[in-house]
Amino acid sequence: MVNAACIVCNPTIPASTTSCGATMFATACASGFYATGGNCVACSTGGKTCDATGVLAGGCNDGYYLASLACVKCMTGSATCTTSTDATTCISGYSKIGSATTCT
Repeated sequence: MVNAACIVCNPTIPASTTSCGATMFATACASGFYATGGNCVACSTGGKTCDATGVLAGGCNDGYYLASLACVKCMTGSATCTTSTDATTCISGYSKIGSATTCT
């Protein structure tokens, strides 16, 4: 009979590892990371989730928009956007006036 025990996942990447196997290497990672080679590696810049190769699978974080399978940073002052020239919402300290597409 084997006794159950809790082990610490790979201590070099604790913030991104959500579960690990008996070898202490990552088997699941936090949002924005993917497991490869026993480690959690960040998705492409701005990505919420990605597949096992780092390719985006779940859209982009706020402040980025999806363009050709990559997350591209929104323009200055934008909290969310649909393109590089069309802000949807603005961050604190910026506002859109009328039908403007930018945050000023």
